[in-house]
Amino acid sequence: MLKKSLSDCFFFATTPAAPDVEVRLVEGMRVKFIATKTQAPNEFERREDFRVFNSTTRSEKRGFYGQTMSFATANNIIGFYSQWYQSRFEEDILKKQAIPSSRDILQVKDLSSTDVLDKLTDFLGPTIEKMENSQPISFTIPSRGKKYQFYDSARNRYLLENNMATKLSSGGTSVRAANTVFVMMIIYELLRNGKRTTLRAIYYKVAPMFKNQKECDSTIDDIACFLLCRRENLNIVAADKGEVVGNLSYTVEGDRIECLKRSQVIPDSKGLAGIQSKARFILVIEKHSTFFELCEHQFFDKMPCILITARGYPDVTTRRFLNILSVELKIPVFGLFDSDPFGFHIFSVYKCGSENMSYDSANLTTPDMKWLGILPSDIGKYNIPRFCGINMTEYDILSCHRMLREKNIVSDHDSLKCLQRIMVTDNILLSQHPMAT
Repeated sequence: MLKKSLSDCFFFATTPAAPDVEVRLVEGMRVKFIATKTQAPNEFERREDFRVFNSTTRSEKRGFYGQTMSFATANNIIGFYSQWYQSRFEEDILKKQAIPSSRDILQVKDLSSTDVLDKLTDFLGPTIEKMENSQPISFTIPSRGKKYQFYDSARNRYLLENNMATKLSSGGTSVRAANTVFVMMIIYELLRNGKRTTLRAIYYKVAPMFKNQKECDSTIDDIACFLLCRRENLNIVAADKGEVVGNLSYTVEGDRIECLKRSQVIPDSKGLAGIQSKARFILVIEKHSTFFELCEHQFFDKMPCILITARGYPDVTTRRFLNILSVELKIPVFGLFDSDPFGFHIFSVYKCGSENMSYDSANLTTPDMKWLGILPSDIGKYNIPRFCGINMTEYDILSCHRMLREKNIVSDHDSLKCLQRIMVTDNILLSQHPMAT
């Protein structure tokens, strides 16, 4: 881990408009603009210099490699890219939605409680009647097995092939069939009474029927697939985990929430409305300690932004909240993660989704998220001392090898290159933890 304070930490940014632009925060929280190369928009010269365009004064400020800028100047850069990003955001979204796929995709919808209740009623009515009369039951649900999960490089996310490959009956799969129906009955009562609960609370109710929490959660995901709805449409949510702070306000079930003065628990999307923000970008942070330190420094006041953390691997609620903000606000999204296999994997979950939740990836991913933080290549490039990192464990190395086989990593040249670099840079890991000692 880095043995530096927050103001000494190196941050690495890649802008949405010009992937070769690097911005680095150094001691004193000032910004050094490293270089602009050929992928920059027309307002920038296509060589290693830059121009900061001020839309208010219609003036330009030029600089060169290695020049240091203040926060105000850096804000002009971020503001320019934010405007450019917004102008192309909706067009890119429409293009991705129109991309044809060689496989039939299972797509769930955001359904109302009434619609889900109607579907459950249609299924549970005749099914329970058969069970009460000791008659055999049989039904099919979509399989979420790896055979039907695939990575779509055009959309940059995991998807689930449309199928009804899992047959549940009172024969060979009688236990699983009965468990699935029983959980459906619990969901029906939740929706009918307008109540919500957590995944953990559901497990406590049915613990004797399942081996563990994971098996119970999987059954709930199967039911969402079967009903072609999102999991939170079942009125079941994960325990509160994520936090948000910064230039953002929204309404949840009639209550107005302001995030500018203190961090707020990230709400589930049901009842979320009236999102307002003047932020220029969203920064997703892996570690809560880094999130806390940036809050203490009032970073979101110096650079108008929204800070989000899920304390490590993101839960569904945080991923959905980030997806909504990205679509509604149309501003760049950056991620600050550790330069280790786990940091890259967390980044990929935010960006491309997970295989387990591939059936709802359209609502749980932020494909345009950009990496912000130290890269493995920085170790040699900036002569970072060996004592600033920690040695990789055998588990880290195994995790890295496993990720190198994942389809989204193989398809992403930058991620593949970074993970390969980790394996050859003396097995040194770098953390963004600001208080590491």
